[in-house]
Amino acid sequence: MKPTVEATRRSIVCRSRKRLESGEDYLEIFDTAHSDTEGRFIGIGPIARGIIVVVYTEQEDDRIRIIGARFATKREHDLYRSHMDLNK
Repeated sequence: MKPTVEATRRSIVCRSRKRLESGEDYLEIFDTAHSDTEGRFIGIGPIARGIIVVVYTEQEDDRIRIIGARFATKREHDLYRSHMDLNK
């Protein structure tokens, strides 16, 4: 049986999050524009296939809710590289 698009997306997000949490350096930004009802964060970092952006919120019970994940745009990629260059 072929996995659904949602199941595939969840699998990619879970693997990507594990990679970001594995100690690899990544850029974390507090998303002030979208944090009216909950604190949202934007994580930009590397996975095996490139640089990704993960938007998430931290729940009260130490869980993280993934809002979205995608490959970084050129601007986000450049922002991540600049951050890494400054923090060497």
